[in-house]
Amino acid sequence: MIPVGTGNDWGRSFNIPLDYKGAIDVIARENTRLQDVGKVSYHSKDLQKQRHFINMAGLGFDAMVAKRTNKVKQEGKSGPFSYLISLFTSLISYKATYARVKVDGQELKAGVFTMSVAICRFNGGGMMQAPNAIPDDGLFDVTVITRVSRLLVIRSVKKLYDGSFLKLPQVKTFRGVKVEIESDQPMFLETDGESLGHTPMNFEVIPLGITVVAGN
Repeated sequence: MIPVGTGNDWGRSFNIPLDYKGAIDVIARENTRLQDVGKVSYHSKDLQKQRHFINMAGLGFDAMVAKRTNKVKQEGKSGPFSYLISLFTSLISYKATYARVKVDGQELKAGVFTMSVAICRFNGGGMMQAPNAIPDDGLFDVTVITRVSRLLVIRSVKKLYDGSFLKLPQVKTFRGVKVEIESDQPMFLETDGESLGHTPMNFEVIPLGITVVAGN
């Protein structure tokens, strides 16, 4: 993998250097391993679609931030802080959405601010949104942040980088192989940074579905 994305978060989980030379050296060493793949079924313009992903899916606020970040990138204005800037600007208008989340039979009904369905740990240019995720354990790490104030989001941004935000009472975590999400209003989706469709949606894990070249 050559790191040319906006955040290069997937590569962080496999110790792949962010510079071209370092990444090419990793490829030359041919240190391979298997990791899980996620599959999501979602809706877009009244059509049901599917998508595979290898890092993380984000819903709600995370999907709005990804959409803004992609727009900035298309305008040729992206940089190392693009995601963080989009995060703060998205806070102005975003509101939580009431949703029903099922993870292997465990159910949560709540106003959802944002959530992630993760295979790997990082998102948003180094934010550790799923600090306990293991890429080859056959399970999703699901993190749900329920209704939360804008002030608390701003005060807690630093905690996203070390994973300590999991200690907040508004954060709920689950692990499982199947995730089902429905919502009263459309909750939008991004996978691996690409904006897609909206709820209702279903996720499932494909265990050890891809071979990757990893760093040390």
